[in-house]
Amino acid sequence: MKTPKTLVSGGYDHSIRFWDLKTAKPIRSVPFHSSHINQVKFSLDGRLLAVCGNPLVEFYDLRTNTEKSVHTINFHSNNVTCLAFKDHGPFIATCSEDKSLGLWDLRIISPLQSWKSSFPFSCICYGRDESEIITSDYSGAARIWDIATQKESGRLKTRDSSILTGFLYERAHSLFIMFGSSGFVYISLLRPKKASASLRVEHTYVYGKSNYEVEHEAKGYFEKITKLRATKRYVLKASLSDEGLLLANANEDGDIKLWGDKNNPDAYNESRWQQQVTLGRHQKWVWDCQFLPETKYLVSASSDKKILLWNWEKRLLLQEFLGHEKTVTSLDVSVS
Repeated sequence: MKTPKTLVSGGYDHSIRFWDLKTAKPIRSVPFHSSHINQVKFSLDGRLLAVCGNPLVEFYDLRTNTEKSVHTINFHSNNVTCLAFKDHGPFIATCSEDKSLGLWDLRIISPLQSWKSSFPFSCICYGRDESEIITSDYSGAARIWDIATQKESGRLKTRDSSILTGFLYERAHSLFIMFGSSGFVYISLLRPKKASASLRVEHTYVYGKSNYEVEHEAKGYFEKITKLRATKRYVLKASLSDEGLLLANANEDGDIKLWGDKNNPDAYNESRWQQQVTLGRHQKWVWDCQFLPETKYLVSASSDKKILLWNWEKRLLLQEFLGHEKTVTSLDVSVS
């Protein structure tokens, strides 16, 4: 994997901003007139940029300098909270606070599939294989959906939180990490599909407040690793390092915390995740953070209008990216 060169950011000032990661200087700014920005996301090949707003999703061709989008999704009726690109092909998944999700082929206007849930969605990604979608929502549950039937096939629930702000699914180690308004980060193993194929259709795994009791029918589906107290209230975003051995989280108290023992490669060992340091802090809420692949760097974005570049190994602040006029809510990086 090549070292990232370009940073993109978006937020409440209705602008998409591109930055040179090495110099922290702006490359260009593109207006996003329709709303504030919830998420910016590069396609896997770096050719497209997806921007999620309220309620539109716009796509920009980065091979040109035009400010016009090349494709628009006008399907949702509220904030589009998350978008995920599929590993191959022009396929994406979107979810929204309107309680709907959509599966898309960017070559056509209408969704391939769509359905509604009972709760507003906060995050979405493709699952263990092409037959699954995983979501989190404001009920405090992460759900695995069977695409063919549009039915829920698995659920990870916590009693601690009324809202999940998001999750990470790391395929190399099958780590499933979710977080939200409780201030906790929950790290679990989502077992490979072959290991859970013989189980009942629906499985629920509940993290209790003081224990990790797993109902019998959920064993072999989700398996707890640990539960971390990151802050008193909201954990807004999290990121895993290349090897999946270090976890960073962005909090409402302004702190950016790192978890994990980089010298212990056992990702399923509970005690290794209990090692924690504070990398640094913003003056206000931290909305996003992301490890930069193949480097010792991490970027973060905040309500203080700043984007910061850190050396996480030395715990040093290296650069400030200044230019946004309001809260910065989302970041992504690209080798382009």
